[in-house]
Amino acid sequence: ETSLSQVIKAETDRFTSRPALDLEMEAHETFARDRARHFKGRKSVLDAIDNYLRGDESRPLVVHGPSGCGKSAIVAKAAAQVKAETPSAVLIQRFIGVTPASSTGITLLQSLCEQLSREFGVAEDTPIGFQPLVVAFHDRLARATANRPLVLLLDALDQVRSDDEASSFTWLRQNLPDHVSLVVSTTEIPAGLKKIGRAHV
Repeated sequence: ETSLSQVIKAETDRFTSRPALDLEMEAHETFARDRARHFKGRKSVLDAIDNYLRGDESRPLVVHGPSGCGKSAIVAKAAAQVKAETPSAVLIQRFIGVTPASSTGITLLQSLCEQLSREFGVAEDTPIGFQPLVVAFHDRLARATANRPLVLLLDALDQVRSDDEASSFTWLRQNLPDHVSLVVSTTEIPAGLKKIGRAHV
């Protein structure tokens, strides 16, 4: 019993507790790598995203197309290009529905706020409640600078349930802060997105 207890203790001492945000970011990074690994073609769409990211458009870019046409792969490839071509940029990517935390509006905003806080050194705690999270989200977006621009990629907004507070997309604004680019993908463009985004098929 003593010998077995020592072995068990030695093994449990090796366990490390990792922050939930690290696990969330890692899950989306793994998903993106998998989707981009064998990606080919769709140059016109990737060029449109690249031109958007390099330009001065203040509205989000909405990439839309039918289910199964490869939108997730396009977003993943765009993320890889940002990493390769703009290493100074803060890149945040979420593929909605890939993890529990990306599956509802409130948990999605929580994880986005937490990552933005980490990237831009925000000391405030992440609030609780949908509307306070929306306010915090936009406050943190505004921390981007010319030296540290922000590229936010949100894939599969159509996966947000119709009974979710986030489904109105009022948490996304037509005019983004300076040095912030936002690319979203969806099958069809809901009315809330039509009002704020520049669409590209």
